[in-house]
Amino acid sequence: MIIKANEQIGRDHFEGGANMDNNNELRDVLNRMKTALARAGAPIITATQMIAIGPNDRWHGMTVNINGNIWYWHNTTAVAADALMVIDATDAPTLGAWLLAPGQDAQISLTVAFGLADAAVLLTVPTGAVIMPRHFWWTISTDWTGGTSSAIGVSTDAAAHTTKGDLLGGASGDIAANLEAADSPTFGTVGAVWTTPAERELMIVATEIIRYDEITSAFTAGAGTVEMIARILANPGA
Repeated sequence: MIIKANEQIGRDHFEGGANMDNNNELRDVLNRMKTALARAGAPIITATQMIAIGPNDRWHGMTVNINGNIWYWHNTTAVAADALMVIDATDAPTLGAWLLAPGQDAQISLTVAFGLADAAVLLTVPTGAVIMPRHFWWTISTDWTGGTSSAIGVSTDAAAHTTKGDLLGGASGDIAANLEAADSPTFGTVGAVWTTPAERELMIVATEIIRYDEITSAFTAGAGTVEMIARILANPGA
């Protein structure tokens, strides 16, 4: 890890001749190194690498970049992990998790498949968090087929966007022709209440959800994700 390398530099310097009054001075130097690294920018890593960062290599407020999304480590949060806005570390501390950082437009991928029940929850906004969705579209990995004129969409339980297809799919829903892997990604059908700037003035707050809608019949095959770009207004971990 970068921090480990800088810790060694610090040790080599002081062991090479400079006298230290006590270990507190060394810790202060290393903390300044960590702060400088954090200000230099979040390192670009994978989710697997992020959760593997151990307790000796992370600190409160540390940031990383995964596919353009910025995450930060919160030392004391007890908010349950959802793998979307809150992710646990591999070492599973009693307190602490990686949180999707506020102040950014983040891309959140919500997994969908034909076997989901109508109104299945795709995302529950975590405790204390607030998001402002900007765009929705489908990414299709397996063609959606089967059923009788089957159609699906996306809605929320946040006020004024609670009817099936309000966020994506529209009142009639997206049908098989709109949900083919060959055409992925696809915007599909714009949400029934997502066509004007005024309709898009939506904040989804803690405990509110984004859900999957079976609008007509039910598909017997199909898989992919609902992709959402959302402004993360708050995600404090409490």
